[in-house]
Amino acid sequence: MALDKFKNNLSKQDLERQLNQKWGAEVVRIRTEMLDDFCSFLQSEGFKITRSEYSAKAQYETAIVSIDIVSYHRDIREFRPTSLECHANIKYNKWGEDVQLKVYPYAINQPITEESKDKNNYGYHKIIENVELLKNYVVNFIPIKYEFGSSMENDRSKLSFFGKIATNNQHHQTDRKKFKNIKDLVEAVLNDEFTFKGIW
Repeated sequence: MALDKFKNNLSKQDLERQLNQKWGAEVVRIRTEMLDDFCSFLQSEGFKITRSEYSAKAQYETAIVSIDIVSYHRDIREFRPTSLECHANIKYNKWGEDVQLKVYPYAINQPITEESKDKNNYGYHKIIENVELLKNYVVNFIPIKYEFGSSMENDRSKLSFFGKIATNNQHHQTDRKKFKNIKDLVEAVLNDEFTFKGIW
């Protein structure tokens, strides 16, 4: 048919739109779960909780720990092949004002986010370029299961322009850990399991 290519492109665009909607809804769910789990765990441990849409603060006597969804991820509701785009920063008053823990959830059950063997491509490249694979993925889309990566860093909002450059150069030296859930991550924070390696 003369318009096969046109129809194929239209179908692909519609599938990509559906993927963005489904993925975006999952990002909002995960972001909410992060805050909910942070609050419920610390509340169960006797902390007093203060909560807003994008952040939460927990206090126990003089200890204050907070979580804040980074501002540039608050309104992203579309598909990204390598990130869930709902990163957060955890601060602990014991660390002072200049240090934070960057927290980033990552999908563990989505073939579209899986790295290829050469680590330059993701399942995304294979799926998004094939209308049948894309259709199958969108129609059979399953809720995202996720875990957390984390890395200590200087609080970039407190750094000068030069400091931001310096901390970017040192980022690979900082302490990094992975966790199955927010509870384990927050417990590691409060039990001093993170080092200040690479922080200045």
